[in-house]
Formats: sequence, C-alpha cells, structure tokens
Amino acid sequence: MAFFQAVGSSYHLSITWAVHYNVRAKHRMPVTIKNRLESQTVQEEEQVELVVELSEPSLEVKWMKNNVELHLGNGVELHSRGAEHSLLIKRVSYADRGYYSCQTPDDKTQAKLTVKMRKIQVVKGLKEVKTCEKEMALFQVELSHDSEEGWWTKDGNMLKPGPRCHITALGKMRTLTLCDLTVEDAGMIAFHTDEVYTSARLTLT
Repeated sequence: MAFFQAVGSSYHLSITWAVHYNVRAKHRMPVTIKNRLESQTVQEEEQVELVVELSEPSLEVKWMKNNVELHLGNGVELHSRGAEHSLLIKRVSYADRGYYSCQTPDDKTQAKLTVKMRKIQVVKGLKEVKTCEKEMALFQVELSHDSEEGWWTKDGNMLKPGPRCHITALGKMRTLTLCDLTVEDAGMIAFHTDEVYTSARLTLT
C-alpha cells in the first residue's frame, strides 16, 4: 500500500510541476526589440557599431551576418549592457559588407552594412634615375595606404622578380631595385595599381 502511495505521490508532483512550468512559459513576456538596427555606410578601416535595445534585459540574443551566426573574434566584438546589445567591428574591411541581423526568440531586426573601398593615392611618385652600366637603380613609390600590392613595368612590359630585379612591398612603400644594369635596361619604369599610375625614366650613360 505504501509503495503505491509513493508512486502516486511522485506522479502527482510531476504533473503539478509540468502544469506550473507550462503556465509560466505560456505567460512569459516576449522579448522584443525596441530600438532596431539601422543601415550604415562606412569607409574601409573605419569603426562601425550596430546597436539594438530590447524590451527587457536578456542574454538570448544572436547576431547574424548573411544568415550565418557571428561569434567573438576576427575583429568582431559583442557587447551587452542591460537591455542594450551591440556588435562592434573596429577596423572594417570590404569583406565585412552585407546584411547584419540581431534576433531574440521573439523578434528580429536586420540592416545593411555598406563598405566603401578607400581610394588609393600616390603620396610620393617615381623620380627619374640616371646611372651607369653595372650600377644599381632604385625606384620607390609611397602609397596612401598599404592594401594594394601593385605591379611594375618597363616600357609597358611587366617586370618579374629575379637575380637582377628585386621587388619589395613594406607598409605603404613599394620598391623596385635593378642591379648590374646593362644598356637594355634603360627605358620607362612605371608602377601600377588598379587605381593609380606613376612613371619615370631610367637613363644609362
């Protein structure tokens, strides 16, 4: 008799807990988004912050980019201050453009992040070099930023690294060094990117 009473009592407690839980879940206030995301346009390497404010503090928040969940790392920071949640990208790259969304179990907001590529400029262009056979010629270009590698040409023909041709890119500086010069090396030397061009003549005496 006692055995059946214990089973019955346990069964009664399980039913009571389930009903209580379902009632609480049914009456849970939805967590909505009060201040929604707004589309933004930024330049490369700028900082951007996407901010939302919820109807009440909650940790059940997901950030997505193009429907893929985002996590900490790779330049992305996620912050939570009470009901306010934010996504911070400290140094935006062109690859960061896309649709960002923030969602709770009850609501979702989405906005577009447009990233404008910075226009590269020549800070210091090429200068004419006059030298002699067997000597060395050095050409340097300084760019406004370091995101473009660029390429070198002589009389319109692309130059490739070799024993007598050294090409380096360090920070914003692009350098071409021609060694053990011959008469055939004389001509118009130029540096190119998709956006800029600078040239100077190499003369051998």
